[in-house]
Amino acid sequence: MRDPLISVLVPVYNAENYLKELMEQVRQQTLANWEMIIVNDGSTDKSSEICEQLASRDARIRVIHQSNQGVSATRNKLLQKARGAYLAFIDADDRFDKQFLEKLVYQIQTTDADLVVSGYNEIKEIKGETVQQLEKLFYPSDYLDVIDMSEYIMPFINSGLFNPLWNKLYKRQIVEEYRITFPEQLTTGEDFIFNLEYFKHIQKVSFINETLYDYIRRQNNSITYQYVEKMYEKGLEIHNQLEQFLKQMNYDTKQNELILMENHLGGVFSAWLNLYHEDCKLKYKDKRKEIKAIINRDYVQLCAKEVKTSNKMLKLTQILVKFKSIILIMSCFNLITLLRKGKKRWR
Repeated sequence: MRDPLISVLVPVYNAENYLKELMEQVRQQTLANWEMIIVNDGSTDKSSEICEQLASRDARIRVIHQSNQGVSATRNKLLQKARGAYLAFIDADDRFDKQFLEKLVYQIQTTDADLVVSGYNEIKEIKGETVQQLEKLFYPSDYLDVIDMSEYIMPFINSGLFNPLWNKLYKRQIVEEYRITFPEQLTTGEDFIFNLEYFKHIQKVSFINETLYDYIRRQNNSITYQYVEKMYEKGLEIHNQLEQFLKQMNYDTKQNELILMENHLGGVFSAWLNLYHEDCKLKYKDKRKEIKAIINRDYVQLCAKEVKTSNKMLKLTQILVKFKSIILIMSCFNLITLLRKGKKRWR
């Protein structure tokens, strides 16, 4: 039996409501030379049974069951089992174009690229109803040599198209040759780190100026709606990895450094807001301690000093960092949280 052209890699955890639709979408693809590998990561619903039923109907589907180990370990298992020349990651509860696989493969072959990036739609759903849809595109050119991407790398990262796995096509040979895996010790940012590592070992990136994938943000599945413990520290780890990446790739220009500083201020804002999430159990004195630790960091003060921005959120963060008033910061973010809750009630 010949190896498939493309391995479609799907981590599954409690996805019983979406698996049949997912299977239909893959089977309706205009490109038929694929294998689909599903790793069921210890689901407690009927995902296991549904996966087995689907696999029994199509020989191209393989199902692997494991005890719950987390998404990074699950994706690493998927990488180990893949046989296709190309790798495409898909989340079980998303949707994608019928020509999704065909267009990715066509682009990587006609441009001789090592990575293909497509646009996507970010769709926010509440109780099954679409309440917001945003088109995400980044198309500087049909393809770019990585060595020439210094002026594009930070706009690419900030476009929202760099971080995800599911809007891309990878070469399995590169992943295996350089032993690129997902860091299992991380609970956030593992996709971003994987993409940074992959990017270090490629020569050319190709872009598709179409939205071929629908990323569905449901109220119960997005990190946007969750309290993240030690959010600033986790964001700082990602920041440090990106800073090292920029230096290693010779992308560490003054302009990119300033964009990185802007991003860091945005991370400070998010970390402070996170302290007022309804699931945050920190006491008043612990919140004070976290805020104080952030504003006393030399790099945070440098960001507040150097960044020039018209963004209201960043301007507020700059002012609060410069004043270094913990009481003022706590009052502001308590108020912001109350206003956001009030806005939701009136929707």
